Amino acid sequence: MKVVEIPQHGGASVLRVSERPLPEPGLGEVLLRHRAVGLNFIDIYHREGLYPLELPAIPGVEAVGVVEALGPEVDTLKVGDLAYRVLGSGCYAEASCVSGKEVHRLNPDIDPKTWAAFGLKGLTAAYLLHRTHAVKKGERVLIYAASGGVGQILTRWAKALGAEVLGVVGSDSKVELAKEGGCDRVLVLSNGPVSQQLGPEDSGFHVVYDSLGRDTFSDSLKLLRPLGTLASYGNATGPVDPVSPLDLMQAGSVFLTRPTLAHHLISTEDRQQLFGLLEKAIKDGIVCGEVGERSLWEVAQAQSDLEQRRTVGATVLIP
Repeated sequence: MKVVEIPQHGGASVLRVSERPLPEPGLGEVLLRHRAVGLNFIDIYHREGLYPLELPAIPGVEAVGVVEALGPEVDTLKVGDLAYRVLGSGCYAEASCVSGKEVHRLNPDIDPKTWAAFGLKGLTAAYLLHRTHAVKKGERVLIYAASGGVGQILTRWAKALGAEVLGVVGSDSKVELAKEGGCDRVLVLSNGPVSQQLGPEDSGFHVVYDSLGRDTFSDSLKLLRPLGTLASYGNATGPVDPVSPLDLMQAGSVFLTRPTLAHHLISTEDRQQLFGLLEKAIKDGIVCGEVGERSLWEVAQAQSDLEQRRTVGATVLIP
């Protein structure tokens, strides 16, 4: 089978297409023939070594495919099932083997490309909005990268929960897209820090969802109301520098968390709840957005476009 490998950490140019034997499912595993693969920032972190994998590695953390073969002791899936796998690695390939416990059987009336585009992003939005900070009607929410894949979902979902949403985008060209997603107001980060554009009298957010990391972290703290929550859930501009607990006190006894999806999928109950929330949100039209398609074998350019914020919405890679 054809795969995309990371032979060494570095820029997008290190990615290479190669061939590996088609794997056979072991005890408790299934062989999934991929139909669509999600493109995510964590793929870039794996490539760069921020979240290192054992090299040479096959990156990619989510894929939708058809179950092609079952290993021993798999009784929750059958050959021919449409299924979704998330987290781990190995999805930048024509097929992969994965534990049957880590595969979610999909309702066939949902397009596979929809799950590849919005599965990881939608599950991320689900835990951010329902667990990291349970958004309530009337709360003020700030969302960075509001025109991006996760940002659009966060915006629509937060509005459905009754929140007032301020979106922040990287350029003027993305303002209208963020507004179409439901933002009550949109600011452009290239015009300066958000706190300077708003002024102190207009801050006081219940929660700030910051996927950018280093460049915006300090300003995000300033934007919170006392006892507010900063969810720093991404590193698009680099990892955040060390923080003193006193910084949180001085910002208003605020709460800081650096969450990740994996910790919300440990138990069967947690997995079922999050997948249930996402499936309902997809059916209700809350989780949706623009989806671009690229060949998986052109992933180096696709990752470069994502890094440079040239993408709009989600991108699906087709093997």
